[in-house]
Amino acid sequence: MWPATTIVSLFLLLLPPRPVPPPWEIVRASDGDFAFSMPVHPNSSTESAASADGPLETISYTCSRGGSNYFFRRARNPRPVDKAQVIGELAKATKAFFREGATLIKETKVSLDGVPGDDFTYTIRSQKGEGTVSRRTRHYLKDSYYYELTVSSPPGLPLPDDAMRFLSSLTFEALVRANQALVRSKLGSPARPGTGRDNQRLDPEVRPRSPASGWTWSMEHRRKP
Repeated sequence: MWPATTIVSLFLLLLPPRPVPPPWEIVRASDGDFAFSMPVHPNSSTESAASADGPLETISYTCSRGGSNYFFRRARNPRPVDKAQVIGELAKATKAFFREGATLIKETKVSLDGVPGDDFTYTIRSQKGEGTVSRRTRHYLKDSYYYELTVSSPPGLPLPDDAMRFLSSLTFEALVRANQALVRSKLGSPARPGTGRDNQRLDPEVRPRSPASGWTWSMEHRRKP
């Protein structure tokens, strides 16, 4: 008689192979500012609206798979908000999601490449009246730009298993390139007087200090996914 492990192995060999899901679609901004990925090829749209400070420009991408919806947008305001107001304005942007009877489930502060953001899960009534939809959103503020990623479940069902993959796929490519260039320039620059070993012998209180860095952003017109 064959061992049980052999029988199980033979049975597994007879099973049809699992279908390999197609690779995700990588979306890159034409201006090189950002990149992210979606499970299928998205539809895109660009909108522009007039304001006292100049045009408000919004680019968005949407797609659906398995009844779940995936949404990304970047909105640009011509006038950035002072860096001291970043956290407060980000809180206002978060509250805007709950003006339509949404119920907050969980909220977490996040940061991507030094850019502040929020990650929050919430539920909202389906616009078709078919029950409750679960949503999870991550949004960030950088200079004059507002970025939002939102994934929505089918009514009455939980968020898809790949929700986190989508939400964490965003990269600020222009910012990363700028930071890399800055590091390379510092590594390749000649030593200045008062730096290196001579500077290490200075009292810590009189060593040169780098100025603190900060981010500015502006509140954008919100478009529902």
